[in-house]
Amino acid sequence: MMIHETTFRPVPRDHAGKDVGPAACGWQPIVCRPTPWFLPLTAVVVVASVSACGGSTPNRGPRVAVHGAVTLDGRPLQAAVIAFHCGDAEHEVIVTAEVENGRYAIEASDGPWAGQVRVAFHPKSIPEEQFDAAMEEAARRRRPPKLTVMEIPPHYGSQPAWTIQLTEGDDNQFDFDLTTGR
Repeated sequence: MMIHETTFRPVPRDHAGKDVGPAACGWQPIVCRPTPWFLPLTAVVVVASVSACGGSTPNRGPRVAVHGAVTLDGRPLQAAVIAFHCGDAEHEVIVTAEVENGRYAIEASDGPWAGQVRVAFHPKSIPEEQFDAAMEEAARRRRPPKLTVMEIPPHYGSQPAWTIQLTEGDDNQFDFDLTTGR
């Protein structure tokens, strides 16, 4: 594909101000020539973009399995999301898993990378279908919907509250006890 540079000039008008040139917009091209300098510049931009999107991240090493229990004020946390923050701030990757009935588990193929990992917790989203069904039921009964919301103290999600060391080949079991501060 050849890139062209075009220079425009005003279209001539007659004494009444009416266009006498072929372009109705008031401008017409006077020069149309290839610009070969633009092609190498485009190539440099494309190569830089591709390398910035994936080639510059460091080798993270092996991924590991991790599992454990999560309690809130001593009772199993029913529903939440556990987030493992891997890497430094510049190359951070977050691996998540669902906490159900106080347990979580991630296989090595989907797990975080071995090394120092920061851990945070977030409330689990309600599936859209479940939310819609509860709202329809509430509208039909003319009562507020019965939705169970699992409250996790905000400080567990705003910044990772724990730092753990995951090792390759070990049984990476980590149990967490969250408290509401009551």
